[in-house]
Amino acid sequence: MSAPLSRSHPRLGHCRGSTLVVALFILLLLSILGVSAMQTTVLQERMAGNLRDKQLSFQAAEAALREGETWLRDTVALPQFAGANGRYQPDNGLWKDIDWSDTSAVIVYPDNAANPTIDQVAGQPRYYIEELPAADLPGESMVDGYQPNQNNPSYRITARGVGGSSSAVSVLQSTYVR
Repeated sequence: MSAPLSRSHPRLGHCRGSTLVVALFILLLLSILGVSAMQTTVLQERMAGNLRDKQLSFQAAEAALREGETWLRDTVALPQFAGANGRYQPDNGLWKDIDWSDTSAVIVYPDNAANPTIDQVAGQPRYYIEELPAADLPGESMVDGYQPNQNNPSYRITARGVGGSSSAVSVLQSTYVR
């Protein structure tokens, strides 16, 4: 028979408390991994939220842009573009100086009863239309075979949309030839 182990055994004297130290070290490593995983998750959630806000603002501006194009297409006799109510003569950089919150300076989407308001945005999109001077327009048309010329009046539509928060903003422009 072997002798019973005792506290004075030479092999056991050096191991006393080492299991606790190893367990605490592993717990520390797991805590560090957990905190870094949470930080990564929070960052990814913020990025996804910002992307959603940007997409909402882009689609809101796109809706206002399409409404302006539809108005130009469907209106038989266009009113004067006198510098009010969202209808202007051309001015380089007008969109930089315009007060988008002034409802007498821009057209607020929806401008007609056919379009519903856009949900989940901080504010409804807005747009304005500029009547451009008669000139040859560079670029191509989306209509097959159409070539713009000086006889066709052209218009620049500038639309601004906001996302779920007012800090996500998209500004879009299109040129429309009648």
